Amino acid sequence: MLSPNKVSSVNCFDRLNYIRSYDGTYSSGLTEQLKASFEQSPDYVEVYKNYNFGEAYKTRIYEGNESDKKLGFKYMQSYPYDLPQFQIGDYIHWKFDHKDYSTWLMISFDSQHLYNMRGRIMKCNNRLKWIDENGVVKSYECVFQDSLTYASFKYGERGIIQVNGTIGVLVQQNEDTRKIYRNQRFLFDGIPYVVNNFIRSVNENFLELDLIETQRVDKDDLINNIAYNGIESIEPPEISTTIVTPETNDILEGDTETFKIQRYLNGVAQSDTYTFSVSGVPASHYEFSILTNNSFSIKNIKTYDKKALSVSCFNETTKETSMIDIWLTGGW
Repeated sequence: MLSPNKVSSVNCFDRLNYIRSYDGTYSSGLTEQLKASFEQSPDYVEVYKNYNFGEAYKTRIYEGNESDKKLGFKYMQSYPYDLPQFQIGDYIHWKFDHKDYSTWLMISFDSQHLYNMRGRIMKCNNRLKWIDENGVVKSYECVFQDSLTYASFKYGERGIIQVNGTIGVLVQQNEDTRKIYRNQRFLFDGIPYVVNNFIRSVNENFLELDLIETQRVDKDDLINNIAYNGIESIEPPEISTTIVTPETNDILEGDTETFKIQRYLNGVAQSDTYTFSVSGVPASHYEFSILTNNSFSIKNIKTYDKKALSVSCFNETTKETSMIDIWLTGGW
C-alpha cells in the first residue's frame, strides 16, 4: 500500500472557500464593467414597472432569436443593481413604438448573476375583465394567445400548438387574479371562453390560464367585454377622461410653458390632486415649477436633444399615472 509523501495542511473547506472567493471577485469585476458601459448600448431603454411611473429602471431590450420573434418575445436585461429589481409577473412599461408607452408582461427572469439578470417579456394585447363577488369590476392587462399563436411549453422548448377553440392567457397573479376559478367565464373581443385549467406553480406573481370557447348567454356584456358569471355589477357606468393642455410636445430654448392636467368623469371636471415628478433630462437644462394641485410650468433653460423630459402625473384619487413627454428644443 502506498502512503502519501506529503499531507496538505489546507483542508477541503478552506479550498472551497478560496475557490468561491475567486469566483466572487471575477463576478464582481464583470458587474463593475457592465455598470460602466451599460447605458452606452444601442439597446439601452429606461422602463417603468407595475404602473409606477415615478421610478425608472435601466434595462437593455433585445430582439431575441427567430422563435422569439414568431411568438412575440423580447429579451430584457436588467442593469446590475445590487439587488434584483424585477421578477416574473411584473408589468413592464416602455416605448416600444418610440412614441407611446405599452405594457409588457415579464414571463421569465433569471437573477442568479448580477451581471446577467435577464428574462423574457411579452406585449399585453388584451384585458382580463370580470365582476368579483362584491359586484366590483376587475380589469388587468394580459397576454392573449389564440389557437394560431398559443403554444404550450410545458413539455419542451419547441412548444405544442393547442387545438382550435383553446386560448392561453398570461397575467400577473395578485390578490384579485388569484381568486379566478375553473369554469369562470370571460369575454375577449365578444367571444366567450371558460377557464379549463390554470397554472400557478411557475411563480407566485405569475398566472397562466387555459380557456376553451363556450356559449354566449343573454347577460354577457358585449360592449365592455365582461362575461356573466351569476353576479352583476353594482357600479354605475362611468366614463373617465384625462386631458392635458396645451397639446404641445416641445418648448423652445428660453421659453416657459404652463401645463394643466384635468380629469373629467362623465363630462364633469374633477378636483383631483396630482403628484408630479420629472426624469430623463439633466436638471441644469430646465426649471420645473408646481403651480397648483393639477398644473405646472417648465422653462427650457438649455436645449437637450438626447431624450424628452418625462413628466409623471400621479392622480391621488384614481391612483393612475399619466405621462407627458416634452422636448427641450433649440431657439431657432
